[in-house]
Amino acid sequence: MKLSIQELEDYSEFGENRVYLLMAIARKKENPDITSSGEIVFREVVKQEKDIEREITKLQNACKQYGEAEKFRLYYSANARNTLDAYFRYRERMNGWMEKKINGQADIDNKLKRLDSHWKSELQKPHSRDETFFLYDLDTKSEDARKELVENLEEHTEIKLHVPTPNGHHYIVEPFNHTEIPEFDFDLERMNDRMFFLGYI
Repeated sequence: MKLSIQELEDYSEFGENRVYLLMAIARKKENPDITSSGEIVFREVVKQEKDIEREITKLQNACKQYGEAEKFRLYYSANARNTLDAYFRYRERMNGWMEKKINGQADIDNKLKRLDSHWKSELQKPHSRDETFFLYDLDTKSEDARKELVENLEEHTEIKLHVPTPNGHHYIVEPFNHTEIPEFDFDLERMNDRMFFLGYI
C-alpha cells in the first residue's frame, strides 16, 4: 500500500454517523482476462479506526480468490460517509422498489437479493458525504508539475493527505475557492467527492 495503516487511521475521523468506504476494483484495461461484461468491484464499510486493517484484509482475500482478475486497485473514500443521510435515501429507493413490485415489475426480486450491495452504493453517492474535502488528481509523474501544484495549493488551503498513484499523485485538501489558483499546463482534475488510491492487490 502507498499509505501505512497508521497513516490511514490518522487521516480518518469516525463518529456516530460517520464511516468510510474501501473499494477494490479490477479494470479491464489492466486485466485482459476480464470479459467485456464489466469491471469487478468489492466494497467494505469501515465503521471504526480499529477496523481499517481488518477490512483491507477482507478485500485482499476476496480479490485473491477471484480467479478472472490478476490486478485490483484499492481505494479509500476521501470524505467520510454519513450513514443517516444515506439511510433516508436508501429507504426512499426501497419504497420505490416495493411500489414497482406491487405493480408487477419482475426485476425487483433481484434487487432485494442484493440489499448489502445497494446500501454500499448509496453510501458512495455524493449526497452521503459527511465533509467536503477536494481531491486533486495530478496525472503526471513530472516533479516540476507536482511542486508547482503543491506551492499553489499551500498558498490557499491545507493539504490533508498526499498519495502517489500509478500515473501521478492524489492530493486531498480542505475546501477553498478553487478559482484562486491558476490553470496549469499539465493534466490535473479537481473532484469534490471521490476515492483516493491506496495501492494494488
